Amino acid sequence: MSSHDRRRSLHLLALGGAWAVVAIALAACGEPDPATPTPADAATKSDASAVAASLLKPSTSLWLDLSGPTPALRRDKTEVFQLAGAQGVGFREGTAKITHAFGSFLFNEPAQPPWQAVTSWKVTAELPDAATLSGLGADDKALATLAISRSGDAIRLRVTPATTFNRATVAWPCAAGEHFLGLGGQSFDVDHRGHRVALWVEEDGIGKFPEQDAPPVWFLNGKRHQTHTPMPILVSSRGYAVVLRSDHRVVVDLCKTEPDLLRWENWHGHIDLTVIVKADPLELQAALAKELGTPKVLPGFALLAWADAIYGSANVRRIANKLKTGGYPVSVIWSEDWRGGTKTGDDYTLDEDWKADAVLYPDLPQLAKDLHGLGYKFLLYNNTFLTSDADIFPEVTKHLYGVRNPDGTLHTFTGSKLAPASLLDLWNPAARQWAKDVYATGLQAGADGWMADFCEWLPTDAVMADGTLGLDRHQQYAVECQRLNRELFDQWHGKDGVERLYFVRSAWLGSQSEVSVVWAGDQQTDFSQGDGLHSIIPMGIGLGMTGFPYYGSDIAGYASTGTDPATKELFFRWTTLGAFSPVMRTHHGKFAQANWQWEHDADTEAHFLRYTQLHAALWPYLWALANRPELPMLRPLALHHPGFEPGWTRTDQFLLGDRLLVAPVVEKGSTKRVVALPAGTWHPLFSGQATPGGKAVEGPVDVAVEASLTQIPVFVPAGTLLPLLPVAGLRTWSERLTAMPAAQALAQAPLGLEVAVWPGKAPGAAGAYDGAFGALTWDGATWSGACKTATWNGNAVSMAANGTVEVKGDGVLVLDGAGRLTVGPKGNPHTGKGLRIRCHASGL
Repeated sequence: MSSHDRRRSLHLLALGGAWAVVAIALAACGEPDPATPTPADAATKSDASAVAASLLKPSTSLWLDLSGPTPALRRDKTEVFQLAGAQGVGFREGTAKITHAFGSFLFNEPAQPPWQAVTSWKVTAELPDAATLSGLGADDKALATLAISRSGDAIRLRVTPATTFNRATVAWPCAAGEHFLGLGGQSFDVDHRGHRVALWVEEDGIGKFPEQDAPPVWFLNGKRHQTHTPMPILVSSRGYAVVLRSDHRVVVDLCKTEPDLLRWENWHGHIDLTVIVKADPLELQAALAKELGTPKVLPGFALLAWADAIYGSANVRRIANKLKTGGYPVSVIWSEDWRGGTKTGDDYTLDEDWKADAVLYPDLPQLAKDLHGLGYKFLLYNNTFLTSDADIFPEVTKHLYGVRNPDGTLHTFTGSKLAPASLLDLWNPAARQWAKDVYATGLQAGADGWMADFCEWLPTDAVMADGTLGLDRHQQYAVECQRLNRELFDQWHGKDGVERLYFVRSAWLGSQSEVSVVWAGDQQTDFSQGDGLHSIIPMGIGLGMTGFPYYGSDIAGYASTGTDPATKELFFRWTTLGAFSPVMRTHHGKFAQANWQWEHDADTEAHFLRYTQLHAALWPYLWALANRPELPMLRPLALHHPGFEPGWTRTDQFLLGDRLLVAPVVEKGSTKRVVALPAGTWHPLFSGQATPGGKAVEGPVDVAVEASLTQIPVFVPAGTLLPLLPVAGLRTWSERLTAMPAAQALAQAPLGLEVAVWPGKAPGAAGAYDGAFGALTWDGATWSGACKTATWNGNAVSMAANGTVEVKGDGVLVLDGAGRLTVGPKGNPHTGKGLRIRCHASGL
């Protein structure tokens, strides 16, 4: 390979003995020249003498080349994955002291022994799509076995030690300028290069610190990378994704301790690594989702606004009626205090009972029926705490449904209410069934789902009914929580066909296919970067890139520990962000009486109405996105603009789908911000949004944008087509979606559709829509955006003064003799009431 070609390739060559992962565009080079090994590389040998020259013929797309000093996987003539180096794979027996309190965990590790590293490899077996190698240590004795297998574009490497260890490591170099996205719900960063990240399911912490060192009050405050939703998954800017499959603690050092190396450390004595190689970022993301598993497509009602309502049946009915009378297109009412709650000043604490509170909700079945009649879904709240003062605790202790001590007695700890508590033992079949039966009482009363809270607190010293330890089950506990709920919901759906969902804040590898919605957790009621409004964006990006497309947050935060309750400004800003999130949902917060709520004054009600309507108007667009669960709905700009460097790193802006660039105001007191726009022409979505000259902007550029308290900066690329629902029918539509599945609702009540179009040539598929409302294709490449004349199937049609045209059926609409909108050929089944085209050269 020439030096020029080498610069064009993605090198992850093992320095100091790491794996080398290389993903190169096929056109980048021809047959590579053998690379001169570094001293470390030269110390690692591959014995190919006992096998054929190649596992697969070089004429096939993916083959294992054994002709060089180390085995190399190649795609055609291009290197994809290579074993190299003397420190790339190693093992040791590590020790740690683990302390836990209130769902947080403190790991104290004394000095650890050095890694026992593989120094040479010998091929022992080969098959058409697989190979086995023996890894030898410094003493030339067998240290590990490496099994390599291939499935499509996924390459799996499993390293098993010859003897028992409890730590294993694998490493490869970081390429210059390489970015690393993923790792789940990380609240400070989008690109994690330069950080050492410990992946352990635990409380996020309240008021997170920007350092990774334990904060002063470690069991209350959070560290930089502390999260409910860690994921051992990375997506590289160089065109590959990595999944480390583990049920244990994982530490990934992204070029921090060893500046040239990315190193994984699995707190279990093996490595199970999958590498997926795709040049196109969207194709890579879809292939990664296939590897991880995708969730069930959300019910249609979930993509309209959700409103919380507490303090008992009477107040819930009051709020529901007010929202309906006011025309708010809200589809969900959720009441998390259905099991009881206690007011102490401004604070409102939920009871930990498992059954309906007879005082607050004496008529829960009738309440559910009434809410259904008003056009709402009704959601509740559940968790797996077994608290000593809860209504179910005598039954729990009698049958030992909780996790245990080594002597077989019930394991307890100080719970969230400062009372002794245990956790449901999800490896006890009797406990699982009992929990399902109790949860089902909510469904029997008419509930349509709930918040499935917590699931991060499993103590490492607890013992499960099957004899396994909490240390080994801790990461899986969140996944098993979700499976329990999924099993119950699937069972009920099979009986009655009712659409239901649950939403969670904790997850681990394996949760992707189980959950309905992930929310960001208990953010602070402020603008802080790592735990307030700002944190919602990097968390959503990280979760989306690791297999969780359906995401939302609490409007306007939850916790107020050490900070002020939610203000009017915060509520306004969070509401605008919520409207451009996949799921828009309010929360009263911990200090419910003090937090600013949607009905606190006329201005706030008007603001909430406007943005719930906007969120609902986006339903055709959101529904099309939701029906592709292999792709995130909330995306980093880099997914569509990989050559735009800020798209890999920015934590304060994102793409909603492929055509809405959203840049919320996340700084307290600010009425303006700078937006980083990629190459191309960008139009403000809203006509009142101030840009220089009030016109389209040419990127790449940082543009200063004004944004009053009621505004959010949003841009669309040139040539965009945006499908919308008309405002007039939004409340009726929300009621239909709660009564029946979206496809049935559309078939029974065809809706008019509004289509906003902008001039210019669209990047990617931003000028097309193919969804529940038919197929639409827009070509505005030569259109000026004048909005003066129009023809429909060759005949002149009238254009309103505001630049709108209304048509019916299939055909071709031409604007000003240039812009061309093709409707069909699906027969456009759901626009029976007409199609309104809105040409918007200057915004909505």
